[in-house]
Amino acid sequence: MSSYKATYEQDPTAIEAVAFDAASILEQVLASEKPKDRTDLKNELQDVKNFKGVTGKITYRDGLFSRVLTFLTVKDGQIVQIK
Repeated sequence: MSSYKATYEQDPTAIEAVAFDAASILEQVLASEKPKDRTDLKNELQDVKNFKGVTGKITYRDGLFSRVLTFLTVKDGQIVQIK
């Protein structure tokens, strides 16, 4: 985030964060040297599980990349996760 802010002199929005995660996932898959063609690349992308992105953990499931949704609340002046 500090690199983005230094370059663009503003905080990244949600769109930039999601785009960063998408590029990071692709970079990781390509760096694995497993995909030799489009089919291999597609298969490797479909195997993404618990990727630690800036927008949260990302997993490919049912044709989509999804994130774990966490609910928070304020209790006794502290932010806590709702379980």
